[in-house]
Amino acid sequence: MPSRNALPALLSLSLGYFSLGTISLAVVGLNGPIGDDLHVQPATVGILVTVFALTFAVCAPTAPILLRRWNRKRVLLVGIGLLTVGAALGAVAPNYGFLTVTRVLGAMGAAVFGPGASAAGALIVPPERRQRALATVFGGMTAAAVLGVPLASFLGGTLGWRPALLGVAALSALAFVAVLVFVPEIPAGEPPTVGAYREAMRTPATAATVTTTLLFMAAQFTVYGIAGAYLKDRFGASSGLISLTLLAFGVIGVAGNAFAPRIA
Repeated sequence: MPSRNALPALLSLSLGYFSLGTISLAVVGLNGPIGDDLHVQPATVGILVTVFALTFAVCAPTAPILLRRWNRKRVLLVGIGLLTVGAALGAVAPNYGFLTVTRVLGAMGAAVFGPGASAAGALIVPPERRQRALATVFGGMTAAAVLGVPLASFLGGTLGWRPALLGVAALSALAFVAVLVFVPEIPAGEPPTVGAYREAMRTPATAATVTTTLLFMAAQFTVYGIAGAYLKDRFGASSGLISLTLLAFGVIGVAGNAFAPRIA
């Protein structure tokens, strides 16, 4: 287990990852309420997941280069701050276009926070405990798939999609405070360069791994992007049933993550 002194910091980073995962996919469970309120088709609401994912994909490799002079704690706070602001503004979006812009803003914050949290989690513990520390940090993302997305869907069906997004924003703000209080100052490390990325992609094993990850995530986001709309249109599923379906999807995914290494 991670050392006791580092555990509050690791749990703070994990909470940040939970917020990141919930915000990135919350619109899946809120598909119907958002579409009805903003007068857009469910498939159009699903594009908000794609907007977030593409923005993250572009910004995640470039953020460490642009912010290379900042210490890691400052990077984390900027990232979770942008994520919080994006979710809060999304909750008061007057139209679909404005909501799309808030998704871009939130994804930029996620792209700053995600890689930074991974690096910070590995650096605040001794080398022999890094694997367990990273498992603790990434556990927040797993919990988001299991609990965060279904919970957002349930709140959207009972309270409305705007209060649901505000709730997610409040959770992200709590993660901001936790990181501010518990994560220690961590100096900036050796910054990545474009040349380093290029050299890594020339390695056959790296290229194969990145390609496999790309295909896997494309499949996952495709399912998440249309799941709510499909269940509602095809089966007339209520918000509660959609929440349960997403919960089952997440639980099975966690089980797969737990057993796949042993099976392999």
